[in-house]
Amino acid sequence: MTQQLRDLMAAIRAKPDDDTPRQVLADFYEEQGRATRADFVRAQLLRASVSRLDPGWLELELAQRALHGHGDAWRRELPSIEGVRWGSFRRGLVGSVAFDDVALVPQHIEAVMRTANVSSLSRFITWG
Repeated sequence: MTQQLRDLMAAIRAKPDDDTPRQVLADFYEEQGRATRADFVRAQLLRASVSRLDPGWLELELAQRALHGHGDAWRRELPSIEGVRWGSFRRGLVGSVAFDDVALVPQHIEAVMRTANVSSLSRFITWG
C-alpha cells in the first residue's frame, strides 16, 4: 500500500460518513489505471445516496452488482490475518469483517480497523 493510499484511507476513517474522501479515493484509483475499482466506489456511493423508491435505484443496484464480481480480488489486496474474513463492501470499501472465533477479536481488532474501513463488526462465526 502506497503512502498516498494510506493517507486516503486515514482520511476516510477520520470522516467515515463523509463521501468526499471516498470520491478522492475513486479518483486515485482511476489515476492509477484502476478504472473498474474507481467505478465500483462511485457506483456504491451513488446507490447509497439514492432512495430505494427512486426510479433509478434499480439501475444503480444492477450496475453496482455487475462490478461487485471483482470483490474477491479486491479483498485479496487486504492482508491475510489468521481467523479473519473480510466481508461485504459498503460505499466502495470493505465494511464488515467476520472472526472465526470471538477470542480472536482482541488479538486482531486493531490491525483490522487500521487496514480496512470497517465501521462495525457485523457478525462472529465460530466453526466447530
